[in-house]
Amino acid sequence: MKIRHLLAMTALTALMTPAMSARADDINPNLAKLKEIQAQMAAQGVEMKLPMATEAPEDAYQGEDKAKILEMVDQAWKEKHPDDEVLGMRIQMEEWDRYQDKRWSDADEDWYPVDYSELQTWVIVKKDETTATMWPVNVTKDHLDGEKLGVDVTGVKDVDLMSRDILLENLHL
Repeated sequence: MKIRHLLAMTALTALMTPAMSARADDINPNLAKLKEIQAQMAAQGVEMKLPMATEAPEDAYQGEDKAKILEMVDQAWKEKHPDDEVLGMRIQMEEWDRYQDKRWSDADEDWYPVDYSELQTWVIVKKDETTATMWPVNVTKDHLDGEKLGVDVTGVKDVDLMSRDILLENLHL
């Protein structure tokens, strides 16, 4: 059982490791494969969810764009999940992670530049009377398109592995 769990985590790590594309249409390229692996592991009795958290993530980010980022995440979440009771949000990262690269385009038969940053936020949603669920949401900043900010919550709630539960009594916002 432990070997299957290790193999599952290795497969998930391999799927999630490639840097996320700055192109909006590529934002969740591995979601379907991740869901497929999770279903296969669940069928074999392997739990694919992170253990319950004992405290909410630290709210470390203090950038001048913090209020705008949280507003964008809140709006995107409410549009996609209007029935959720959002209890709070956190930005655990202290600063943006920047990715700069050149990628090959088979269609254009040429290299194209990639230059974007990511900042992961946590949306904390009431699950039931005793529990909340924390969902990760990535915010991107496209440095090749005027520092344009983007938020995509598509598919976030489709894969339980992406979330963590926390007892409401441990949730100090």
